[in-house]
This record gives sequence, structure tokens and C-alpha cells, in this order.
Amino acid sequence: KEIKKLWDSIPDFNSTKETKEEQFQMLEGTNQINSKIKEMIKSTNSEFLILGAEKDFLKFYHANHLENFEDSKINFKLLSSISENALYIFDDIDRSKIKKIPSGVHDNLCFLIKDGKEIVHFIKNANQTPQQMNAMWTDSETLVYSMKTLFDLFWRISKNIHL
Repeated sequence: KEIKKLWDSIPDFNSTKETKEEQFQMLEGTNQINSKIKEMIKSTNSEFLILGAEKDFLKFYHANHLENFEDSKINFKLLSSISENALYIFDDIDRSKIKKIPSGVHDNLCFLIKDGKEIVHFIKNANQTPQQMNAMWTDSETLVYSMKTLFDLFWRISKNIHL
């Protein structure tokens, strides 16, 4: 009995916990990026967050990504540096889910977060054509958490967009 008790107290080194390997994927061109965004939106379970400049949201509008939020049951929040002239893109979306980023935030920041688990982060260059557009997708917990924290901070300090 004594030996069995000692044996049971020895840690089992063979049973290691399986750790999830983080994935990173470079997305090149609007077709590949839009396909990934559509896939993310369709597979969202609870929350979808987008932060981007006016030009980014105009691209999302023309790619029909914003239609997915019109009658959506998922929680979504949109942060943009949108001007009064482009507010029409949000006409069919609940305005309580949209805020305007303070003017001090750079226009080259754009990312989308799905369920706090995945992110598409745009890598911008002012001289890029749509075919040269690049983004990075990852499910890295650290990166997603960092960008969600940034989003939440901007959400708190941003102003509501009214009709």
C-alpha cells in the first residue's frame, strides 16, 4: 500500500497537455481578403468588431460585407472615421452599433475581430492598388486580445453617430 501511494504521487510526465498551435496567414489582393472576411462573418457565433477608416468601410460596403449586419442577431460594433458625406453606407444598420473614431487616430489602422478568437489586420501602404492589398489573418490569442483591448478602448472614447 505504501509503495502504491508513493507511485501515485509521482507526476505523470507522459500526459502533456496539448497546446493549440497559433496560425498566421498572409492574404494578398482583394479577392483573397474579401473571401476570408465573408467566411469570418458567416461563421461568427457571438461578436464581430470592425475598426477602419472611411475608405475601408466604403470598400466593405461595395463588397457587400455590411449587408450582413443589417438584420443580424450577432453582437457587432463598427468604429470608423466616417464623414457626413459617407454616412449613407450605414443607413440600414442600427446606429447604436456604430461610433466615430476620434480625429487623432491614424487612418491607416484597420482590423476585424471575430468572436475574440480571430483577426484580419490590414497592412497598408498608400500607393497600393486593390490587387496589391495585403492583410494578415491569425488566431493568435495574444494578438487578438491586444487588438480587442485597443478596440474596446477606442469604443469607450468614440462618439455615437446619429441619424
